Order: sequence, then C-alpha cells, then structure tokens
Amino acid sequence: MVSGEWPKIERLKLRNNYWLPATWNQKTWSIIMGKIFLFIIFLLIEGSIWAEQLYVNPKTGNDTNPGTRAAPLKTISEAAKRVNANKDKGSTEIILTEGVHILTETALFNNNKYSLTDRLVIRAEVMPDDTGWQPQLMPIIITIVPMSPGFGGVEAYGLKMEVSHATIAGLRFTGSPDYSYMTDTSIRRSYPIWRDGKSLDDLLVTQCMFTGAKEWR
Repeated sequence: MVSGEWPKIERLKLRNNYWLPATWNQKTWSIIMGKIFLFIIFLLIEGSIWAEQLYVNPKTGNDTNPGTRAAPLKTISEAAKRVNANKDKGSTEIILTEGVHILTETALFNNNKYSLTDRLVIRAEVMPDDTGWQPQLMPIIITIVPMSPGFGGVEAYGLKMEVSHATIAGLRFTGSPDYSYMTDTSIRRSYPIWRDGKSLDDLLVTQCMFTGAKEWR
C-alpha cells in the first residue's frame, strides 16, 4: 500500500448466514470452521478434566504451597479445605504421591458441586493399570484421628465424603473398611472412608486395598 492510500477492503458475500470474504470458497470455509470446532472441543475437555488439580506429597510437600506437581501440598486435609472453598463449577482431581499419608484430622469433603461427568477424584499418582506400577507405589493412608462420641461408643473418620459423584482410586488404607473393637465400656470404631448424607449418591471406591485384621483385641 502506497503511503496516503486507504487499505483495500475485501468484498464480502453472504454464506451460511455469515458475511465472509468473497475469495473464500466452500473448502476454505469448511477447514476454518472445522478448526474452530476442534478448538472449542479442546477448551471444553480441558475445562472439564483440569478444572482443579491438587498434588499431595507427604515427604516434600508444604501446606502453604499452591498444590502443583512441582510445589505440592503436604496433607490431604489441606487439599480438602481448598476443594471445599472453591465454588467454581468443574471437576477436581487430588493426586497422592507414594508414601505414608497420615490423617490426624478428618479430611471432610462437603462441596457438593459435582456431577456424573465433573467428578471429585482422589487417586494415586501411579495407578495399578499404569505401566511400571508396583504395590509399593500405592499411597498409604493411616487414620489416627482422635475419637469422638458416636453411636454406642466412640468413632473416628478418615476421608469423610459428604459429596455426590466422587471416586477414590489406587490407595492403600490401613485397617478394614469398618475397623472396630470392644473395650470394657464401649465400642471403638475407625472408618477410613465415611459418608453420612442419606441423599448423596455415586461414591466409587476402586483399585484400593484395605490391610489389617478386621477385628483386634
């Protein structure tokens, strides 16, 4: 363009209810629209899968970290607090590294914002069906939460899942799903996974291991 001249404006034609450059043929239009469609699908998938992701590493983590893979959290309880505070729609993935994760307080999940497709997932970093998986890579969850009064005795809860549409996968829990024993005066119960809500639905526990005796005296 020579200095002082107005830029040429390309003539437009109406195609498929859109005003498009006249030089665009049907093939050009199809290619561009196809790319736009794929980009939109990509954004939707990324938004669903990675809406919220937190890493927890009991060895190198710190609960003041952002919770990324490079700067993970230290405790599951802190991850639960952050999940409960995030009211944005979308899925959540909490990834636990290998090692011993000790619960000294109940990790309560009560942000019931999830759906069948946008789930809350708490899983191992390396899953049993991943290449190179070995049993020693399973994160170990130990519940040493102080007992509180319960039905007919005292109780303690590890992961308290007061949400629908949640998955727990690839973890090793110490004790049975209902670990209880009698004392001279009461029953003591410890639940590694617990849910109170009667209206809640869809809690999937898969590829997990519960180790230890069912009864201890």
